[in-house]
Amino acid sequence: MRVLITGTSRGIGLEFTRQYLKHEHQVLACCRTPDTADRLQALKTLPGRLVVIPMDVADDASIQAALETVSRQVTGLDILINNAGVFPTAERNLDTFDAETMLRTFRINTVAPLAIAQRFRALLKSGVYPRLVSIGSAAGSFGALQSKPATGHYSY
Repeated sequence: MRVLITGTSRGIGLEFTRQYLKHEHQVLACCRTPDTADRLQALKTLPGRLVVIPMDVADDASIQAALETVSRQVTGLDILINNAGVFPTAERNLDTFDAETMLRTFRINTVAPLAIAQRFRALLKSGVYPRLVSIGSAAGSFGALQSKPATGHYSY
């Protein structure tokens, strides 16, 4: 399989990358700063199986550049995992709310997955039983608010 994953420099994205490589799939791992993603770069053991690609999901030009790079690597994608996201920790209450933080969070967590799906759609259509996966969390769920009132983290 040919798998593209965003947000691969750490956390769940890095582990997805590790697991797909373990099962001998080709992984196109996208992160903002590949040069500083040491744990990701350390997974480059077999030539061609892991391609690390710079992509800032908040930047349309960066998404387009990543698409062009991926298109030179593969003719289709079987899985695209939108994993990149942010959680603004400084925003704890109404006093620390910041409109720019909210707009950036919305851009990365909500708009970017759709923009990436739109740009990579043709490659997905060329995949074998293609799948588009977007990772979220309970912290961003309205369902989670039923057991605990919403306080702070307004952007998320």
